Amino acid sequence: MLVNNLCESFNIHILEARDQPIISLLETIREYIMDRIQQRKAAMEKYKGPIGPLPTEIVDERVKRSTHWNPIWNAAVGYQLKGPKGDQYAIDLIKRHCTCKLWAVSGIPCCHAIAAIHRNNGNPYNEVEGCYSTDLFLKIYCNVLQPISGKILWPPFTMPILDPPLTVAQPGRPRKAQMRDITEGKNHGRKLRRRIVIHCRKCEKAGHMQLHTEKKGLLNLIK
Repeated sequence: MLVNNLCESFNIHILEARDQPIISLLETIREYIMDRIQQRKAAMEKYKGPIGPLPTEIVDERVKRSTHWNPIWNAAVGYQLKGPKGDQYAIDLIKRHCTCKLWAVSGIPCCHAIAAIHRNNGNPYNEVEGCYSTDLFLKIYCNVLQPISGKILWPPFTMPILDPPLTVAQPGRPRKAQMRDITEGKNHGRKLRRRIVIHCRKCEKAGHMQLHTEKKGLLNLIK
């Protein structure tokens, strides 16, 4: 079964509701999502920046690194950035493109682009893609879930009550062994058993125990 981090994170939050009936399960999930939307929206309303907190931290860190790059302007929209170790990149501010490809992939200006933006007397926080803006974040969480009444106020159920399906015993003996994957061998995960040599406590010889010696003595007495 394929899993990802999003499913695993959601599964952790519904651990208490997983063993409930289907209606109670859905109600618990609905209440959790409704409260989650409210918390996220309230947290973002307290933030007054043009972009979210995490993109702001990324830009702040790249602004510090941009001081190590020297921009050269071509009198149009192109900039050539030279680094302390001889590295060199080309910037196009109109296309929002840097040859390091980080600006195009993340939507946040790289340190080379920030150096060029400062050379052009611009604000790097305004060059971040709109998907990181605070306004868009608030619009996403404006789609709230509406509260509903409890079971007491639900309309009466008029459909016939369905019985659970009959269980049918399958032919053959029930399988108890685990179904192994095709990549697993016959002895996959099985520990090798060590051969233990048994010694007698009285004669200290191998191959038998004290109990066997006592039984042998009793048999001799009976004979």
